[in-house]
This record gives sequence, structure tokens and C-alpha cells, in this order.
Amino acid sequence: MKTFKIFLILMVSTVFLLFSGCFNKSTTQNKNVIGQTAIITKSTFVFEQPNEVCNNFQPLEQGNLIRIISIENKNWYYIEPVCLGDTLIEGYVNKKYFTFDLKNNVPNQGYINKEDLYEKPDAKSRILFKDMSGVISIDKRENDWAYCSYPGGKEDVWIKEADISYLVPDVLVK
Repeated sequence: MKTFKIFLILMVSTVFLLFSGCFNKSTTQNKNVIGQTAIITKSTFVFEQPNEVCNNFQPLEQGNLIRIISIENKNWYYIEPVCLGDTLIEGYVNKKYFTFDLKNNVPNQGYINKEDLYEKPDAKSRILFKDMSGVISIDKRENDWAYCSYPGGKEDVWIKEADISYLVPDVLVK
């Protein structure tokens, strides 16, 4: 009787995983959003499969930027995060956690291209680094300036907010 209960639990679990989509790998494409940058609106995770029951790889915080790779179904998108680390983990995010509306949501990441980085939020302050490019993490904003962390161990810097792009080039996420 005990063996039968264990067998029954395993069968029910397997059926649940199969019908929940945890093993479903089919992908459909929507050319309107593929490659677009989106912003996380509520903290979540990058999931291994298009289901929150499956393993999660990496946390995504509100304000993080992601790029859409493909659409799994009406709720799940295959994405890659725009991150500061060397390792980019692709996976699935439910559409309820992101939006394409970058103007009405505040990103905590961005991209700069050949911009000067300042010691203080003032164009007359000392320039710490000239002509810098890459992904930045935005810690705070003040009077049209952003206080940023720059990858590679450089000190935190100020940059004019107008010099930050939130549409990150392909070369930085591949």
C-alpha cells in the first residue's frame, strides 16, 4: 500500500509538470517585440521554463532592463537580462512583470556611448573618465543627473541623465 501511494504521488507530479508547461519548448515569434528592450515593473526571476513552478536562475529587480528574444505563449516571453556581470542568463519571464513603456517607468540600468563621467552632479566638476561606453547601474537621480555604478571596478560617478540611453545595443547583451 505504501509503494502504491509513492507511485501515485510520482504519477500525479509528473502529469502536473507535463500539463503545466514546464517541459514545453515550442516558440512562436512576434516580430513587433522581438529584440525590443523592456523594463521589469515588479521584482521576479528569470525562470528555466515558462512556468513559475520550474527552477529560477536569476533575480530581476524592479527597474531592470531586459531584451525580448522570443514569445513562448500569450503570457511567457524568452528574454535576456541587460546586466553588469559577465554571465548573461537567458530564460523566461511572465509578461505581468514587465512593460515596454520605458518613459513612464524608471529604469535602474542604462547605456552610455562615449560619455564623460563626473565626480559631482555638475558639468563644471572634475571629469573622472572621458568617452566611456557600456551598461551602467543607476543608484539615484538628482537634478537631471544620475549617480551610477560603472562595471569593471571603476568608482561610482555622476552622468547627465540626458546622456543615458535605455535602448541597449545588441553587442552588449550577446
